Amino acid sequence: FRTIANCLNTSLSSVSIRLNAILTHIDRHYGNIFNKYNTYRNMKSNWACKSTLEALERIDKFENTKELYTFDFSAMYNNIDQKAIVTAFNNILIQCFNKYPNYYLEVSKFGCKYVAYKKNDDCFTQQDIVYLIETLLNNSYIKFGPLVVRMKTGIFMGSAFGCLLASLTLSYFEHKAVKDPVLMEKLKGNYIRYLDDILVQNDKDFLII
Repeated sequence: FRTIANCLNTSLSSVSIRLNAILTHIDRHYGNIFNKYNTYRNMKSNWACKSTLEALERIDKFENTKELYTFDFSAMYNNIDQKAIVTAFNNILIQCFNKYPNYYLEVSKFGCKYVAYKKNDDCFTQQDIVYLIETLLNNSYIKFGPLVVRMKTGIFMGSAFGCLLASLTLSYFEHKAVKDPVLMEKLKGNYIRYLDDILVQNDKDFLII
């Protein structure tokens, strides 16, 4: 079964809300970093798209399309490894803070921005952000009948930060993969991922790769 929880009306509600704001900013920044690059065959290394409309716009730009294949991660939210999430974000944040060493990411009602000094308690370092993620992962409890259990694998569906946490983790490993020239030589078409759904052009052997 899939666990669905919104993390509202809990002791970690404020953490969840702040982390959602932070991840929204990081998602945009990390995407911009990799949109500057083109990999082999002019395929952008950022496979992730933000909406169905963006996916359709990308498909419209495909050339020489003969076949389209769709794939789906089975129960992605429940199966994604929590250690992999932390590893991914340690690396993502290094790249996002690369131009802002020793800076903070400030969360406000206007969004997030990098600042040189800590103005208030809503300013977070790279280490702070990883700590917020670990705190939420380590305190993912659900009540199932008379039992109260903690999720050791995966993340809740329905939480403010869940989609971004999962999608950014996948983006990190995708970006890492497309830098492998051996792998890129095997990839034949264009690829789009929207959350846990993948659309593949002209490459029926995608899963084998």
